[in-house]
Amino acid sequence: MDNYRTGVMFELVSINLPGYFRSYSQSWSDVARSIGNSDDFKNQLDKTKSFDENLDILLSGENDQLKKMEIIFKYVKDNIIWNGIDGKYFYNGIKKALKEKKGNVGDINLSLVAMLRYAGINANPVVISTKDNGIPFFPTLERLNYVIVYAVINEKEYFLDATDEFSDVNILPIKDYNWRGVLVDSKNMVWNLIDIKDPDLSQNYFVVNGNLSLDGELKGTLKSRYTNHSAFQFRKKFKDKNIDSHIASIENNYEDMEISNYEVTNTDDFKGFVSESFEFNLENAATKVGEDIYIKPLSFLRTKINPFTEEERMYPMDFGYPYKATYAVSITIPDGYEVLSSPKPTIIELPNKLGSYKYLINGSMDNIQLSINFELNAGKSFGFLLVTNPSSTTTSSSTQFAPALIKSSLMELNEVIFLPLTTSAEINT
Repeated sequence: MDNYRTGVMFELVSINLPGYFRSYSQSWSDVARSIGNSDDFKNQLDKTKSFDENLDILLSGENDQLKKMEIIFKYVKDNIIWNGIDGKYFYNGIKKALKEKKGNVGDINLSLVAMLRYAGINANPVVISTKDNGIPFFPTLERLNYVIVYAVINEKEYFLDATDEFSDVNILPIKDYNWRGVLVDSKNMVWNLIDIKDPDLSQNYFVVNGNLSLDGELKGTLKSRYTNHSAFQFRKKFKDKNIDSHIASIENNYEDMEISNYEVTNTDDFKGFVSESFEFNLENAATKVGEDIYIKPLSFLRTKINPFTEEERMYPMDFGYPYKATYAVSITIPDGYEVLSSPKPTIIELPNKLGSYKYLINGSMDNIQLSINFELNAGKSFGFLLVTNPSSTTTSSSTQFAPALIKSSLMELNEVIFLPLTTSAEINT
């Protein structure tokens, strides 16, 4: 909400005296020039004695610039830990930060700029305001509280922030994606606003294979995989938990199921996807009424309560990054039963291809197969505006971004399937 709370703040724009004039923040170019003329940006980035020997050894024999960037990025992450202090300038300086192995945002990311330049990579600082600091719509020095790294290799842009142990090239902490940034390229006298690269689509995959018993118990396996920012978020949540407490939280979240043979991979590294798998035993997954069985096809993965309860929503919902959730569920039903009734296939799309929801189900003599794809492709704010009652299924303009999509993706998954006995005379007729 801070990004949508307006306010007025004052700072020095310029000094205009007889015979003397200096502009600090009349334009974004003035802001970038003022930052670029500071000692930290003008002189300190050229000092290499504290790291040149180590980098020479690390980069020995490597000619590929992209690989050099990845090596240096990892070196900075491994050797300077963030002390929790934001800032666009040095706090300790490169030498002291490397010696003490900690520093503020400026120490870490400006050191990264210096090392990339030393390796011959076109790299410059980009000064930003993080999400918790608000969006500055007018030129300002004081409201910029953070610095990240912008590199160009073979005409391709890369953004880096080495302060988080799980960030990666072009996978920044969520707080960094906040409008635009001020490029400070003092060497080439380029000072201007630039767009921060939108996050790539994150994908969550869930594959469930289960067997349903006559008494409504569901046993099976779940395998999941998380990419890009979804993997980033998983790692951050997982790192402070021991495996037993993590399993317990899953069991509680998934209707008190019993979990065994839990495995998770690639949570300690910051590169690649995270995968998770376990076996489960869920009592009361289905309800038996007489000889009929009713089951919710998405089972424990469904959302029980619609979180969007406001009658009117006036501000965009920020999801942080675009993502796609894919569910593939296969449930073997008890012998002697067949599928009589199932939810209708549902396809809903947001205007301007901002997102979509697809719900497809197929029931055979002995199996239920469910496929769900829920995708949000929104840019910049990575959200959409809801201005109607969440129960509505209609839209009247492109700004009313189909609240039915959210309602369906969360709630219509709770539809039931009927599995009556095939030998029932009533059903056969």
